[in-house]
Amino acid sequence: MRTPDTAPTRTWFITGASRGLDSIESSRALRVGGRLGRSMSAHCTSNGKAMLSTLSEAELLALYPDEDLSQCTTHSIGSRTGLLQALDEVRRAGYATSEEESEEGVASIGIALAVTPWGRLAVTASAPLSRMTPDTRPRVLSRIRAAVEEINKLLP
Repeated sequence: MRTPDTAPTRTWFITGASRGLDSIESSRALRVGGRLGRSMSAHCTSNGKAMLSTLSEAELLALYPDEDLSQCTTHSIGSRTGLLQALDEVRRAGYATSEEESEEGVASIGIALAVTPWGRLAVTASAPLSRMTPDTRPRVLSRIRAAVEEINKLLP
């Protein structure tokens, strides 16, 4: 069985952070390792931004009361205003992206699942920035959308 070029990951949203629940790693030498159990600032990841986009403005303002946001890298969103603008774009597009926002050299695409009794969940594909090209993004996005559609059918 061939492993994917990008690493799909399911994540769980916990009060401003996203935590990896499961992942499949590519067999390629240059890859993004699984982040099982690792917690990261939600506004710095595509899965986090996808899940944040399901919150109301009031919930977002309560979660991010300060204008200044901590950054994982120099590419991370650094202000609440910037985050709210980014989340508007996520809602319009139906998916979130991250280019070196959580880690240098890493790109990802994430889509939130339907809200569940267990909280907010998302599916994400991460890859080295050099492989998440404009040519590969549509194919990756299509596969994530198909996975989310299939998973959503199984959720209560």
